Order: sequence, then structure tokens, then C-alpha cells
Amino acid sequence: MRKRKRHSTVSPKFDRSFKRDKFDIESETDFEISSLTLNPPPDLSVILERPIMADAPLVSNTDTSEGSMQAQSLNVVLGEDDINKIACAVRALLFEDIQGLVNKIQVLEDENRLLRDRLDESEQFQKRNNIVITGLPESADETHDKLDKSVLSLVSKIEANVPAPEIDRIFRVGKPSLGKTRPIVVRLTNFAAKKRILKSRPELKKKGMKKVFINEDLTKPRQQLAYAARQGVKRNAIKKTWTDDGKVFIIDNNDRKHRVDSLPTLEGFCTMMRSPQHAGQQVTYAAALQRSVTPPQTNSSESVTDVMNRIVNST
Repeated sequence: MRKRKRHSTVSPKFDRSFKRDKFDIESETDFEISSLTLNPPPDLSVILERPIMADAPLVSNTDTSEGSMQAQSLNVVLGEDDINKIACAVRALLFEDIQGLVNKIQVLEDENRLLRDRLDESEQFQKRNNIVITGLPESADETHDKLDKSVLSLVSKIEANVPAPEIDRIFRVGKPSLGKTRPIVVRLTNFAAKKRILKSRPELKKKGMKKVFINEDLTKPRQQLAYAARQGVKRNAIKKTWTDDGKVFIIDNNDRKHRVDSLPTLEGFCTMMRSPQHAGQQVTYAAALQRSVTPPQTNSSESVTDVMNRIVNST
């Protein structure tokens, strides 16, 4: 088979200047390698000295690739406004937490006070039919029978009309001590018998027993309150005081009757004479306390007598 003969044309001679001119014409950008210039690097001093706002992130777009894990140091400069904002935010958080604790403590104190009041009421109710006799002589060889006979003899002398069957139990309170007479608690079977004995107390002085006293059996807080009221009578802060069914009553210097259930309540009703040379000037009991100390509390180590003496000396 006959091969067909190929016809080819001679390629034109390559013109380098033509190629370069064509490239220059078609290209959108004309540049030369020798004239290429790089942008200057950023000024790190300007970046490092720039303040960071309080609400701006400290680090952004952090590259954690292996190639970029290099030790870097970052200097942060906070402005005064930023520090103030941070301080205000921290203060607000602390105030919120502290205020919550204060509210909880207040609730616990109120509950504790309510429980103490209920406990005091319950304890006083158990003592409702009791009386306390103080100042009745105590012998070293005293027995229960001798004590019973002494109390029955006392009740008979004051003409209280309380027979032995209405007396449930008689006992002394506290440990025996030389030179000290312990108080006697008399537990009666009914409240009416107790009222008859208390009503006959004026007969003690008439019978020559001025050092013997008969009172209601009170809880410790009420004992301190009744004692403070009696001290107020001695200091001319009030005119009269007494107890009835575990409650403390007073008559102030304006001849008004009040029931008091706490020392601050008593202080509000009392008035005190400043001194003999200023007998016409009276100040309230609470005002006298404000110039000296805080009101006496039942759990205070200082006695009520010491508090009263200090108040009188300061006025």
C-alpha cells in the first residue's frame, strides 16, 4: 500500500521580543521581579501598648497547629476605666453573695428567737402551779420530813388555807453550801392553791418573817426581767412591779400599767432621776443606756445589778 505523503510547513522563527510584547499586552498587570517591593513589618510597640477593653477577648484567632505551637509572651495594659469596671463587677458579685448570707442569717435568728420564746412559754407553763420560798433557814441535818414540816408551818402562819393534800412536792434547789440558804420550790396540785399562798404574802412581815419571801417560780429569762423591774423600783425608775401567772407587770411614774416581756421593753417604760440636785430633770431609761452601754441581755456575763449601777452613775 502506498503511503500518503505528508505536507508540512516551516514554522516561523521564534521571536522572543514578540512573545514578551504579547505577554505585556495581554497581561492585566505589568511588573518586573527586580522592581518588586515588600510591605514594611508591623510596629510591635504600637500593638503591645494598645489598651484592651474589659469586654474584649484577650486572645483571638489562636492557631493551635503544630507549626505555630511556639512559646509566646503577651503583655496586657489595662486602662483605669477597665480596672474600675472589673472592680465594680467583682464588688457586685461579692455584695450579692454576702447579702444572701445576711438574709439567711436573719432568717435563722428569727427562727431561733421564735424557738426560744416557745421553749420559754412551755417551761413556764410547767411551772404554773409552783412557788419559790427564799430565806427560810436551812439546817445541816435537814431531811425531807423536816423540810415538809417547815413549809407547812409557814403556810399555816400566813393563813393561806392550803392543806397538805394540795401540796404535791417540796424540795430545795442547788447544792448545799455553808453559809448559804438554798431556795425552796413548792409544787402545788392546782393553780387556786398557789393564788391563795401568793395572796397571803403580806402576812410574812406581820408575823416577823421579813427575810422570807414567796414568789412565783419563773424561768431564768423571766427571773432576770422581774429582778430588773424590782431594781427599777429601788432606783425610782418605776413605781411598782409584780408578777402574775408568769407575766411581769409594772406601773411607771405616770401611774400607767404595763406588761413587759423583755428588758428592752422594760427600758422603754422606765424613767430615771438624774441626781438629787437635778430631781426635776428626767430622762428615759433607753436614753440613759445609749450613753453607756447596750441593753443587758439574758446571756450576758454581767449581772443586771451591775448594769443598773453603771446606768445610774453615768446619768
